[in-house]
Amino acid sequence: MKTAQLIEHLRRPEAYPPGVDEVGFLQTHISLLFFAGEHAYKVKKPLDLGFLDFSSLERRRHFCEEELRLNRRLAPDVYQAVIPVTRDEAGVVRLAGEGETIDWAVQMLRLPDEARMDRVYDRGEMTLEDLDRLVEILVDFHATADTGPEVERYARPEALLTLMEENLAQIKPYSGSGGPYVLLPSVHNRLEAASRLFLAHNAELLGMRMATGRIRDGHGDLHLQNIFLLPDRRIVVFDCIEFTPRFRCADVAADIGFLAMDLDRRSWPEGARRVVDRYVERTGDEDLRSLVDYYKLYFACARGKVQAMRSAGMEVSPPERVEAHAAARLLFELAVSYTLPPALVMLCGLPAAGKSSVARKVADLLGAELVRSDVLRKELHGMRPDEHWTGGFNEGPYSEKGTRMTYDALRQAAGTALRSGRSVVVDAGFPRRDQRVPFLALSGSAPSPAVWVHVEVPEQVTRERMAARKRDQAGASDADWGTFVKLRAAFEPPDEIPEFQRLDVDGTKDTAHLRAEVLDRLLEQAGEPHIHRRH
Repeated sequence: MKTAQLIEHLRRPEAYPPGVDEVGFLQTHISLLFFAGEHAYKVKKPLDLGFLDFSSLERRRHFCEEELRLNRRLAPDVYQAVIPVTRDEAGVVRLAGEGETIDWAVQMLRLPDEARMDRVYDRGEMTLEDLDRLVEILVDFHATADTGPEVERYARPEALLTLMEENLAQIKPYSGSGGPYVLLPSVHNRLEAASRLFLAHNAELLGMRMATGRIRDGHGDLHLQNIFLLPDRRIVVFDCIEFTPRFRCADVAADIGFLAMDLDRRSWPEGARRVVDRYVERTGDEDLRSLVDYYKLYFACARGKVQAMRSAGMEVSPPERVEAHAAARLLFELAVSYTLPPALVMLCGLPAAGKSSVARKVADLLGAELVRSDVLRKELHGMRPDEHWTGGFNEGPYSEKGTRMTYDALRQAAGTALRSGRSVVVDAGFPRRDQRVPFLALSGSAPSPAVWVHVEVPEQVTRERMAARKRDQAGASDADWGTFVKLRAAFEPPDEIPEFQRLDVDGTKDTAHLRAEVLDRLLEQAGEPHIHRRH
């Protein structure tokens, strides 16, 4: 039976046990999911994608049974049974009915959609303490998961290199410029070179990891969509890789790296660091820190590949394809960001140009410390970030002395971040050369790529944004139209910035596009690709 026909049959309530009135449906690039009453049923698509093969009925049954066996390690109450999809003589298709078996399904307890951890995070309801409890589950899981020669063979340097090369080969069709492409050829090449160098330089460490029992039959797909945080704060981890041990049997750093990457992707670098720190604290596995960013890069590529395939898949709606394309681009940008040394990015321009939006996007991508003049200026004068200055333009925090103190503090914060091995994004106006020159010296004294991003918008856009600010009273900026006019008259263009470090951008463009421009300029300066520790 064709997949479309099977979907049509299994979306009927009559295909399920009595009491089912409505059937929900969702499909991924490899599975069909049906939600009926208290249960969810997963059917595997009849695909052969190279890295998985569900092409025959018997293979689908085998991998359903594997899914049940492997996921019961972490979610025994959720994974219940493997049941046949049947068709009787009248052509009626049911779950575990009479007649011939035409497919197989994994029956699971249905958990509340709103408890999926990515949705909990999006609502702002996930805490660092939740991550701590998740790490406790992973520590216990890894301690009891299978190990030994049959597991360890998948974690040898040559096996890891093969996995990465296969991944990059599968990504290759999505490499190009413009149009539907999700990564530039130069980014693809840099990812490949960084992976080769890392595995060559760490062969001895990888061998030690096998000798000390750090290679386990793990999860292999550990991101927030595969974790539930229930209302009682109980955590359920599900949906591990079942279709090949190559993607599941790995260093414990792989599962931790995947989870940390997903938190980086969701702009929670503090959560990513907490996961790594907590796991190391609980296990004493300090060497894990040297491997985590490699696995972050690898899994960002793997998830980017999945999203790229989805963006080209005709089984999903046009809006979903657009969403998948954007997700793929972000994941590949994140992957290549792990090959950058600590970087320095300075935003400059007039008020309401959009500097803060670009700064936030870039800082999220790089896992960078974000230092904002609007916030730091007020901290230096005992004010809250959301407290607005009611005095004059040249008084208090905005006097010459207050401004000098602010830029000195910005430079100190940026230098401290770079010396500690962290990237930093400085969000300030930098309207004068004498404010920018000390930062030029800072970027020149460290082996760090540095970009000055000069953001400009048309005057009408500034007027509209200023009006919106006045209505909302949102944000830390105190600048109004009068302030803008005075600053515009005194603004000195950043012509002293070397061309290779300067990027003039249109602040009306999509911030994701501007983020990519900044990343490209950083990559031009970055030199030989190495995977640098970010955690």
